[in-house]
Amino acid sequence: MPVARQNLFLSRGDTFTFSVLAQDYQQNIINLTGCTISSTVKRTHGGTALFTGTSTVISAPLGTFTITYAAASTAALPDSPQILPYDVQVTTGAGLVTTVLSGSIYLSPETLP
Repeated sequence: MPVARQNLFLSRGDTFTFSVLAQDYQQNIINLTGCTISSTVKRTHGGTALFTGTSTVISAPLGTFTITYAAASTAALPDSPQILPYDVQVTTGAGLVTTVLSGSIYLSPETLP
Protein backbone atom coordinates (compact mmCIF):
# COMPACT_ATOMS: atom_id res chain seq x y z
CA MET A 1 0.00 0.00 0.00
CA PRO A 2 1.54 3.34 -1.00
CA VAL A 3 1.89 6.31 1.30
CA ALA A 4 -1.28 8.39 1.76
CA ARG A 5 -1.55 11.34 -0.62
CA GLN A 6 -3.44 14.54 -0.01
CA ASN A 7 -3.23 17.77 -1.99
CA LEU A 8 -3.53 20.99 0.00
CA PHE A 9 -4.85 24.38 -1.13
CA LEU A 10 -3.75 27.53 0.69
CA SER A 11 -3.16 31.23 0.21
CA ARG A 12 0.20 32.92 0.56
CA GLY A 13 0.55 34.59 3.97
CA ASP A 14 -2.01 32.34 5.70
CA THR A 15 -1.48 30.04 8.65
CA PHE A 16 -2.51 26.57 7.54
CA THR A 17 -3.25 23.59 9.82
CA PHE A 18 -4.30 20.10 8.72
CA SER A 19 -4.94 16.78 10.47
CA VAL A 20 -2.96 13.61 9.88
CA LEU A 21 -3.48 9.96 10.80
CA ALA A 22 -0.16 8.13 11.14
CA GLN A 23 -0.33 4.78 9.39
CA ASP A 24 2.43 2.55 8.07
CA TYR A 25 2.46 1.03 4.57
CA GLN A 26 0.18 -1.80 5.73
CA GLN A 27 -2.33 0.74 7.12
CA ASN A 28 -1.51 -0.07 10.77
CA ILE A 29 -1.85 2.88 13.15
CA ILE A 30 1.52 4.16 14.37
CA ASN A 31 1.58 4.85 18.11
CA LEU A 32 3.30 8.24 18.30
CA THR A 33 4.64 7.80 21.84
CA GLY A 34 8.37 8.60 21.68
CA CYS A 35 8.18 9.54 17.98
CA THR A 36 9.39 12.64 16.19
CA ILE A 37 7.16 14.18 13.51
CA SER A 38 8.50 16.34 10.70
CA SER A 39 7.04 18.00 7.63
CA THR A 40 8.91 19.77 4.86
CA VAL A 41 7.78 21.87 1.90
CA LYS A 42 10.12 22.04 -1.09
CA ARG A 43 10.24 23.81 -4.44
CA THR A 44 10.92 20.48 -6.22
CA HIS A 45 10.96 16.83 -5.23
CA GLY A 46 14.35 16.03 -3.73
CA GLY A 47 15.18 19.73 -3.32
CA THR A 48 16.04 21.68 -0.20
CA ALA A 49 13.29 22.51 2.27
CA LEU A 50 11.74 25.95 1.82
CA PHE A 51 10.18 25.65 5.27
CA THR A 52 9.00 23.11 7.80
CA GLY A 53 5.78 22.63 9.69
CA THR A 54 5.23 22.21 13.40
CA SER A 55 3.34 19.23 14.77
CA THR A 56 0.90 18.86 17.64
CA VAL A 57 -0.01 15.35 18.77
CA ILE A 58 -3.74 14.93 19.39
CA SER A 59 -3.65 11.28 20.52
CA ALA A 60 -0.36 9.36 20.53
CA PRO A 61 -1.95 5.86 20.86
CA LEU A 62 -4.44 6.63 18.05
CA GLY A 63 -1.73 8.12 15.79
CA THR A 64 -3.46 11.47 15.28
CA PHE A 65 -1.74 14.84 15.03
CA THR A 66 -1.85 18.17 13.23
CA ILE A 67 0.73 19.97 11.11
CA THR A 68 0.80 23.77 10.99
CA TYR A 69 2.56 25.92 8.41
CA ALA A 70 3.12 29.39 9.86
CA ALA A 71 1.91 32.54 8.11
CA ALA A 72 5.48 33.89 8.09
CA SER A 73 6.62 30.78 6.18
CA THR A 74 3.93 30.95 3.50
CA ALA A 75 4.30 34.76 3.22
CA ALA A 76 8.00 34.34 2.36
CA LEU A 77 7.12 32.46 -0.85
CA PRO A 78 7.00 34.29 -4.20
CA ASP A 79 3.78 36.20 -4.89
CA SER A 80 2.72 33.98 -7.77
CA PRO A 81 0.83 30.70 -8.02
CA GLN A 82 3.00 27.79 -6.91
CA ILE A 83 2.73 24.00 -6.80
CA LEU A 84 5.05 22.72 -4.09
CA PRO A 85 5.64 19.13 -2.94
CA TYR A 86 5.41 18.37 0.77
CA ASP A 87 5.73 15.33 2.98
CA VAL A 88 5.08 14.31 6.58
CA GLN A 89 7.35 11.77 8.26
CA VAL A 90 7.24 9.95 11.58
CA THR A 91 10.50 8.74 13.13
CA THR A 92 10.26 6.19 15.93
CA GLY A 93 12.56 6.15 18.93
CA ALA A 94 14.36 3.23 17.24
CA GLY A 95 15.06 5.40 14.17
CA LEU A 96 12.51 3.87 11.78
CA VAL A 97 11.33 6.60 9.38
CA THR A 98 7.90 6.32 7.75
CA THR A 99 6.43 8.83 5.32
CA VAL A 100 2.79 8.94 6.41
CA LEU A 101 1.51 11.62 4.03
CA SER A 102 2.68 13.46 0.92
CA GLY A 103 1.22 15.51 -1.88
CA SER A 104 1.24 18.89 -3.54
CA ILE A 105 0.48 22.29 -2.08
CA TYR A 106 -1.39 24.54 -4.48
CA LEU A 107 -0.41 28.00 -3.31
CA SER A 108 -2.43 31.04 -4.37
CA PRO A 109 -0.97 34.53 -4.21
CA GLU A 110 -2.47 36.90 -1.67
CA THR A 111 -5.65 38.49 -2.93
CA LEU A 112 -5.21 41.74 -1.02
CA PRO A 113 -2.30 44.17 -1.56
